Amino acid sequence: MIYLAETTPDLYEERERIRRELEQAGHQILPDAPLPDPPAFEQTVCQGLAQSVLSVHLLGPGPAMSALPENITLEQAYQNMAFIRTRDQIELARQCSERQANFSRILWLPPGKQILGSDEFIQALQNEPDFISTNLESLKDIIHDRLTQPLLSIPDIPEDGTVKVYLDCDERDLEAPEIEPVYEWLTQNFRVVLPDHDKNSLTHSEDLLRQCEAVLIFYGQASELWLKRRLLALKKTLYDRPKPLRAKAIYLADSSKQLLTDPDVLIIQGFRGFHPDLLTTFLEQLA
Repeated sequence: MIYLAETTPDLYEERERIRRELEQAGHQILPDAPLPDPPAFEQTVCQGLAQSVLSVHLLGPGPAMSALPENITLEQAYQNMAFIRTRDQIELARQCSERQANFSRILWLPPGKQILGSDEFIQALQNEPDFISTNLESLKDIIHDRLTQPLLSIPDIPEDGTVKVYLDCDERDLEAPEIEPVYEWLTQNFRVVLPDHDKNSLTHSEDLLRQCEAVLIFYGQASELWLKRRLLALKKTLYDRPKPLRAKAIYLADSSKQLLTDPDVLIIQGFRGFHPDLLTTFLEQLA
């Protein structure tokens, strides 16, 4: 199923054209009825997203700004309400993408659409990896490609039912909000091991590295020295292991960090927010 989000009135025609073509291709489109008002709105959207593999969001202009609320016309008020509902669906889809491994979003802004300085929400979305601004036909092609590309591959689970992934991080990052979606997604598919900072940090980390088939080093608030030590510990444990290390990567959570270049370690640019697609190459190493 595909979740084709409700949008603003100026994009109704484009949404209808996409809906017709997808249905003609045999896809089931949600929502299949107008979305209700709150409080049932959020529940209905979440149910539709949970049944879908892809959500498509058409972005219209932001709320009309006026010094006095009474100066806003009925048409502007309706546009404002539609924009708020569009924004809420995008946020709920983001949350869904963090929970569901094979779910993705497309955020589409028609080319040439004027973005006013007040449209802070849309301006922020332009930094999202799911954001595109193309003509309508190109959008249709992208939707088709997204639906026909292979789903995110999860490696075969061994006989004991687990693949151990060591999510290594500094103590400060252990409680950071940026690590939560990474941890939650990994735990859906693997047995995730975290460092115990009450123990000798580096020695304990080496022990955990030897026990796990993969390591993802979460690099957020830690120092460059911390990362150097972690990479040295990683190389030290590549031999004399009960199982080979099948995958290794650094998850960069802070764009301001000076990242050490290491051709043997995958770098994941995660500072714009987590999405399961960021882990595709990491998972391919595990497969």
